[in-house]
Amino acid sequence: MNVVTADPAAFPPAALTVLDVIRSRRTVDIGLLRPDPVPREVVEAILEAGIWAPNHGRTEPWRFTVFTGEGRARLADVFAQAYAAGTAPDRDSEAALEAQRARAWRAPLWISLELHMPEKPKMPEWEEQAALACAAQNMWLAATAFGLVGKWVSGPVMVSPVAAQALGAPKLLGLLVLVHQVPSDPYYAETLLAWESGRFIRFHGLSRWFGLLWPFLALLWLLSRLLGRDAPAPPRRGPSH
Repeated sequence: MNVVTADPAAFPPAALTVLDVIRSRRTVDIGLLRPDPVPREVVEAILEAGIWAPNHGRTEPWRFTVFTGEGRARLADVFAQAYAAGTAPDRDSEAALEAQRARAWRAPLWISLELHMPEKPKMPEWEEQAALACAAQNMWLAATAFGLVGKWVSGPVMVSPVAAQALGAPKLLGLLVLVHQVPSDPYYAETLLAWESGRFIRFHGLSRWFGLLWPFLALLWLLSRLLGRDAPAPPRRGPSH
C-alpha cells in the first residue's frame, strides 16, 4: 500500500529511485526463475551492497559464498548431507537425497548467508543476526535495481548445522536466490506490477485451476438440482399380495 501523500515531484530523484526499488522487490518461487546466468560484475555489485549494511560495533559478522555454474555441485552435496542428517522419514532414501541435490540446479545463482562471530563476541548474537539480515536486504534491493527477482530460502536444509559446517560457517541463516524471472502470462505480469501489500493474492497449481473452473462446476451443480426437481417422481407401488 502506498502511504506517501506528498507530491512525489517534491522529492529528490535519488529518494524516488530508492523508494521505487523498495516497492519493486518481490519474492518469486524458484520454479518461476530463468536459468540464465547472472553476469559476474552484477554479482560483485550485489555483494558490495551487502557489506555496506549497518552493524553495531562495526563487527561485520557476515560471510557470503556464491554458488554458480559447476560450483553448484558442491551445494548439491551440502543439501544432500544436511537432509540425510535431519529427521525426515525418507532421509535414508537415495531418491530423496537425489531430489535434494537437484534443488541446487534449479537456479543459476545461490548466495549463502553465513553468520560469523568471534569467540569472545563484542555484540549479542541477535544484533549480529539483525546485521546479517540487513546485509541480505541490501543485496536483494541491489538485485532488484538490476532487474532481478529472488527468494530467501531458509528451510531446515538451508539452516542446518551440517550445512553450516560444510560451508565453514558457525551458523547459516539460509541462502539468497537472485536471478531473472521467467516471462509470465500478461495477467500475472500486470498483477505483479500493480501488486500492493495485502491487496492481491494469486494462487498457482491446483488452486489456480480451481479458481478457473469453480463457476462452471457450480453451474453444473445448479442445473442438476433444477433438473432433478422437475423430473416426474417414479410411480409408487402398492403393497404386494
